[in-house]
Amino acid sequence: MDTDLTEIRPVERHVDTLLRIDLAGGDSLLLAIEAQGRKDPDKRSSWAYYLAHLYAKFRYPPVLLVVCRDKGTAEWAAEPIRIGLEKHPSPNSPKRAWAPPRPVSSGGI
Repeated sequence: MDTDLTEIRPVERHVDTLLRIDLAGGDSLLLAIEAQGRKDPDKRSSWAYYLAHLYAKFRYPPVLLVVCRDKGTAEWAAEPIRIGLEKHPSPNSPKRAWAPPRPVSSGGI
């Protein structure tokens, strides 16, 4: 695989609304607001791109708020954005996620 991640052609991506929120103590965050009228399987990758790009560009932690018309779309949009392996240890299962390594031994004569 090519290691060059340069985009050859511009890709237009627009978030519906973007706000910088200044918090007490001097910290800030970015609030990206998206209106979603229906389930769209391509949106998850767009949302992941938005969050990564916003952080890389502005260096503020981004938060995505998806506003939906109906409960079904809202439940779909509330599912976690997964990148990578489908099956991996869950942070909700500390024993599986943080199990100590098994001892390994080897010997020879």
